[in-house]
Amino acid sequence: MKKNILLLFMILTLPLSIRAQNYTMLWKQVSEAGQKDLPRTQIDLLTNISAKARKEKSYGNLLAAELQAAGLWAQISPDSIFNQYIRLKEQAKDAERQDETLAAVYNCVLSKIAPRYNASNEDGEKDTTDYVAKSLANPALLAEHQYTEYQPLLIKGTDDKIFNNDLLHVIAMEVGKYDLLDKFYSANGNREAACYAGTMAINSHPDMQTTGGRKKVAAKLDSLMQRYGDLPISAEIALCQYNLLVKEQATAREKIGFIDKALAMGYMERNGFFAQRA
Repeated sequence: MKKNILLLFMILTLPLSIRAQNYTMLWKQVSEAGQKDLPRTQIDLLTNISAKARKEKSYGNLLAAELQAAGLWAQISPDSIFNQYIRLKEQAKDAERQDETLAAVYNCVLSKIAPRYNASNEDGEKDTTDYVAKSLANPALLAEHQYTEYQPLLIKGTDDKIFNNDLLHVIAMEVGKYDLLDKFYSANGNREAACYAGTMAINSHPDMQTTGGRKKVAAKLDSLMQRYGDLPISAEIALCQYNLLVKEQATAREKIGFIDKALAMGYMERNGFFAQRA
């Protein structure tokens, strides 16, 4: 599932009346300005969108506008990059005093961009870790909110329904905290989401990259299949197991044998995996 938390839009021609225009019209102007290569006009429009969004608490539009404006300033004046980063940090602190959910999104964004701005800062890694921790400080709260509250910053993914379209899975996946999702959804009875998150946690683990580590991964995947083999989503586990065989340079006979076994168990048919044996 892919979500672009730094989704950038194109921009604009100056609006006659911000109040009379909706966000769709404003973003269209931003796009038109981008096509005409008018970055400063884009920034002016984005500033208007930010002001309108802040007043109306349309946080998806607010963040999308602020992030794109920061990116444009960086293009126009590379020396301003660090200043834009500091500005976002200040906005995150303001959000922490006013809206915990908005602050979580800000900190998620900062966790993604901090390495760029802290490339020569020995505290950069610590900053990133702190942002991640702040972004997921209250999982239950994030689970109560829908990611659609932050459109157009966040866009629809292919598997959102599994997670009840909540904001929690978006943020946790952006920062790679799959284990947290596995534990949270397991504790709250969403077995499908727990299965998906657990599979991603294993698949993204460094053990996947070494021969010795892959033996541990295989055992973890077997355990996961025992827990969730009755669910259609368990096909994700089977696919991960197959990819493990590929990494281990299994023979064609071994791979076909696995596929036949998986098909016999019904794992592959559920999601249409391995329609062609190879």
